[in-house]
Amino acid sequence: MHQRVRAVILPACACIAVWVSAHWLRPSYVPLGGDIAKEIAQLEANKPDILLIGNSYLAAAVDPDRLSRLTGRRCMIQKRPGSASACWYLLLKNVLHPARHVPQAVILYFRDNELTLPAFHTGGRARATHIEPVSTSDESLLEKLAYQENAGWVLTILERFWPVVAQRERIKTISELGIQQLVLSLFQETDARSVGRIFNRVFADFRMNKELLGQRQLAEEMETAASRSMLDFSKSEPRSFLPDIIRLVREKGSRLILVRQRCRYHAMGIP
Repeated sequence: MHQRVRAVILPACACIAVWVSAHWLRPSYVPLGGDIAKEIAQLEANKPDILLIGNSYLAAAVDPDRLSRLTGRRCMIQKRPGSASACWYLLLKNVLHPARHVPQAVILYFRDNELTLPAFHTGGRARATHIEPVSTSDESLLEKLAYQENAGWVLTILERFWPVVAQRERIKTISELGIQQLVLSLFQETDARSVGRIFNRVFADFRMNKELLGQRQLAEEMETAASRSMLDFSKSEPRSFLPDIIRLVREKGSRLILVRQRCRYHAMGIP
């Protein structure tokens, strides 16, 4: 009898604790749009003639200073490593569109069919690090294309009415950072704010084995390329961020240029 009561009471207490903590834990503890003002200020300060938007592949392929010298136009890169079309749409909507400065051209640097994969790199850690920092509280198109069409109705309802579920990626990110700080503090005294910089420096790409780094990059490219054969542009384009990306740049008065990168598997002759 005692074991039966314990088997009922303990799960019930756990559920109550999670429910209570969910209502104490509000989304504002890590605010949405935390990077928007900073990105706008950077855009206004640099006043680029050409704005390049993309991920780490763009950063590795283009030197903005050299490009500026070659073109005679002031160039600026607005990148987020690991980002894709959802993040680029948000940068255009929440950073470029409200900014006073109007670039002559906006260049989107992408791989394969990333422009028609709205849910690509929007889940897991990417949601907390790439999507939410440049999101506002009202992102209906983002929710529709990146999340609702790829999530079950149960998760959609939980995210809407249970704060802790909607904030799960932020909680995970902060927890991981806390563990990193704890582990690092056991070996040396260091400022907690420098932990991210230390890890980025230690595990930077240039420190990795070149062959292993190439294999990792090839695997990432093939992951995107594999889905290419399953997509028809004429069918996928209306269900992507591309129409709104075109609209936002046009409304801003800039010219949109799309640059599709040749990937490593192209150079290796892989179809």
